[in-house]
Amino acid sequence: MREMHTGAAARQDVSGIVDYILDTLDAWNPGNGYGVLRAATPSFAAVALEGSLYIPTAFTSTFRRSTLCA
Repeated sequence: MREMHTGAAARQDVSGIVDYILDTLDAWNPGNGYGVLRAATPSFAAVALEGSLYIPTAFTSTFRRSTLCA
């Protein structure tokens, strides 16, 4: 069975994945009428619950009204 980490060790295990997700989505353009995504501060911190580590992510964007959007 694989060793389960908690706290700082769990965050260290997933830091590469989270960094990749944040880097990939930051400045991504979702398309029609929306501005690029910008990383934002999530409204709550990472939390471990029943053996799972939840790491919130948050992004902002702007909506530009145009004739291309129906």
